[in-house]
Amino acid sequence: MNNKILRGISLMVVAVSHIALSYVNVDGPGHPLATFNFPINNHIVTYNNDVQASFFAGAKSGCGAKEFALSRIGAYHTFTEPLAPEKVTLNDDPEVDNPLYDNGIDHLGLMCGNRLFVVPTNSTVAYLIENTTSFRNIAMACTQPLCDAQGKPASRVMAVAGTGGPQEQPFAFFAVQPESNSFGQEGSGIAFAVPVEVRVKIEDEEKKEVKEVIKKVFTQVQGQQTDFPQETRATPLSISSDALKIGNDLSGLGTIVSMHWNTRLGVLYIGLQTEAGSDKNDGARAVVVGCMSQDNILMLHPIMAESVVVTGAENEIVASRGAHTKVTIHHMKSMHTSTSLDYLIVVGGNEGAECTTKRMVCALPLANYRTEKGAPTPENMHKHGQLAHKHALPEDLYGGSNNVFLGRRFRTLPAEPHDILTLEDPAARVGGGQLPYGDIADVAVHEDVVFVTVGDAQEGHTPGIFFSRALLDEHGRVKGWSQWARAARSTDPVWGIKYNSNVGSFIALTDSVDGQRNLVTQTTWSTGDTDSMAGLVDLVCKEFPESSGGVQGFFDFPYQTPGLGNSSLAVAVGLKKVMVIETSVCEDQKVKAHTGSDFCLGNTAFNDIVLTPTPDTTTLVCAGHTCEQLGAITTATIASGYDQSTLVVGGVKGVAVLCDPSGKGWNTHEGLAPHFANLAGFSFTKIGDYSFVRKVIADENYLYVLTDTVFDRIAIDTSNFATNTLDITRLATHNDGSIAQKNIIFTDALVSNKLALLATSQGLYRIGNGNDCRRACNSLSCQWTPVLVPGTSMPILQLVGVSSTSVSTDFAKHEGGMLYVLSGYRGTNRSRLNRFSVNSLINASIDDSVLMHLPDVGVMNQTSTYANMGSYRNAIVSDGSMLLNCRDKEFSEKLVLNAHVRGIKQPIPLDLKEFNHVSALVRNSAVGCWMISGDFGLRVHE
Repeated sequence: MNNKILRGISLMVVAVSHIALSYVNVDGPGHPLATFNFPINNHIVTYNNDVQASFFAGAKSGCGAKEFALSRIGAYHTFTEPLAPEKVTLNDDPEVDNPLYDNGIDHLGLMCGNRLFVVPTNSTVAYLIENTTSFRNIAMACTQPLCDAQGKPASRVMAVAGTGGPQEQPFAFFAVQPESNSFGQEGSGIAFAVPVEVRVKIEDEEKKEVKEVIKKVFTQVQGQQTDFPQETRATPLSISSDALKIGNDLSGLGTIVSMHWNTRLGVLYIGLQTEAGSDKNDGARAVVVGCMSQDNILMLHPIMAESVVVTGAENEIVASRGAHTKVTIHHMKSMHTSTSLDYLIVVGGNEGAECTTKRMVCALPLANYRTEKGAPTPENMHKHGQLAHKHALPEDLYGGSNNVFLGRRFRTLPAEPHDILTLEDPAARVGGGQLPYGDIADVAVHEDVVFVTVGDAQEGHTPGIFFSRALLDEHGRVKGWSQWARAARSTDPVWGIKYNSNVGSFIALTDSVDGQRNLVTQTTWSTGDTDSMAGLVDLVCKEFPESSGGVQGFFDFPYQTPGLGNSSLAVAVGLKKVMVIETSVCEDQKVKAHTGSDFCLGNTAFNDIVLTPTPDTTTLVCAGHTCEQLGAITTATIASGYDQSTLVVGGVKGVAVLCDPSGKGWNTHEGLAPHFANLAGFSFTKIGDYSFVRKVIADENYLYVLTDTVFDRIAIDTSNFATNTLDITRLATHNDGSIAQKNIIFTDALVSNKLALLATSQGLYRIGNGNDCRRACNSLSCQWTPVLVPGTSMPILQLVGVSSTSVSTDFAKHEGGMLYVLSGYRGTNRSRLNRFSVNSLINASIDDSVLMHLPDVGVMNQTSTYANMGSYRNAIVSDGSMLLNCRDKEFSEKLVLNAHVRGIKQPIPLDLKEFNHVSALVRNSAVGCWMISGDFGLRVHE
């Protein structure tokens, strides 16, 4: 990631241009390419995404961190702030020696979103930081040494968590190891503390009187019903706990403990490393659900009933049954989907399964039994927060006199083994399967997206930040996941992240050049970093200057695209010119993403015929006779037949394909060779007789061409591009009666398997029931059928297909996908966005259920748009966590480029006010960064 380095100067606030933070100088100059000159032990981020969001870092013990032993980085700050001065106010006593100063920090936790508490190294005392925004005024409160479940001093804190919501009662939870046993043995438990005000009697020696004052303290509270009220005890959690064991006591608990507070449900989840007993019918559950009772006792209950756990079933995720079977949970997060349903995201699983638990991420639906008053009723307490039935239909909640939509929840629990999600279910497998790049170091979740980081990469891979987005069905449930893909340009180890959805940025904890975990970076919108995308941005801007209209189309083709295989590509097009960019290449079974100086012209420019590429070639630029004929080029695709593949471009004056002198493309089975080695002698050849081409689409051995007035299918393998002899079928025209409305304008199209969609000035249409766009013989046989797009009668402007493979034409394949439909009208300055679930057509025929509108509702019984954009927009793109949208400049109104998150508009921080046009919003699949093109050339977020 270009990642502007975040630095800090001890006790000073310094803003430095072109970098995000200044250096922390503690007893020495340190290294200029690091945020701290000491290693960071752990970190935590606040839950909110506004300007107050913060990234907190705790130092390793014995590294001389001094006042930076605890530090804060604000979401939009250009500096680090130390939070551990030598003197503090502690328990309302001023100028006390700070126990955190120059100490290590083992655990960091947050209460109510932003109240920080910490546990220092080798301590069982917890400290609450009352003010994290002013170094000069740090006030703290601390507990007594935490007690275990037997009321004795605990020997170790294993993990911490805190209540999350600003309206919730502030609780800090601590998994504690007993005084004389290992964790899991008798005495282990969950201690919890609260900040309170107490009356204390103080003797005034001068006045010789005793007065009563109120002090703020941080105190452990009783965690269980006990006959010894004078002893503060933690809530018991051990190998004999009914919430964990199935049958006999567990053989043991390991040292891996993960705790997470689900704010939506008001539930504490505790993830553990469990091993079942020695009997074949013994079992273990690795996640425990904790709910606070009305008298503030932490009640622990199982994540699922014993009856759903099967002996020998290694595909179960958070439980297992069988002698000495093991389940390990490394990380947990909550996901509240854009359709208002709750899921538990876990990293881990059954250690008997054929996967590495540190690389497996699963999503599990959760039951919600909260009432209008917030807490579940006593009789439903044990059900609340458990795993929900995998086929449970959500229940919608409405309120007020207008029956306004309030939320959605699952309330059906599994009773049999086949009622729970397992590794066999696509809905459970985030990323489609285990992460291939390495062990997961950190997890972040926002909306429908799970982000993970890798510190130590698998051999042959590079570390970084990766993401997977949920694919939703017509009920709003998760039905599948997109394959793992990079989310930000980084080849450095990433140990922790803070994601800000307002602009899609990451703050990341990574390694500096000396290998220490002490560098904090932040992604930014810019023209690129010299070590990353700046070379490509400069090249694109040079080839497509503003005076020629800039970049009029920018397209990304991941390596999964049929016909590639050995590389990923980006294609930039504009006035009479095409640039083909190799963004990554696979050589010796290792994938290398191109950055920095990799992007160079060399011998890549050609007029008509591709010269022999060099071993370093990463770009091909064509501005020859055929491109001259096409005029303004606006669209491109990779088209693959059974035997040949080719690049196809289209524009105002026609369509052209890249082929050899015989009219053939490169060999589909071999794929495009690294550095374009098999394209020597190729040239662009114009085909057909098209004009005003809006889009070229390739799917399953066919090329589809959309213009303002026609929609054609061309069979790739039975066409001769050299002689312009095309096997062509006209699927739709604007005035032949095949579509109900005559003399309409075609604006966009999508194709996937049997399904074809047409966006028009008069609405959205699809191929009719029982038909197949690959087999239709003419436009009338397609039986174009109107699709109801709720909440709009405007022209349809854009269709966006979302698939598990990141290839847009796969959205009706595999487990199915999703469809975004943008509609808008300049005359009313309005635009709206709708979402549909798309069913898989691999083994099914088209019927009325192929497109099902997602349950985006505003009031009862009224399906609505997903997002009312507020004003006119002509292009959108979404990764499931953020919605980028834009509008070209019009008269005196400036170009608009926004992020749209749950109705909140956030301008993207790019100075484009002097420009006129945005042509594309895409994510570069090779390196993960967002790219925006237009008459300004290219801009990136890295």
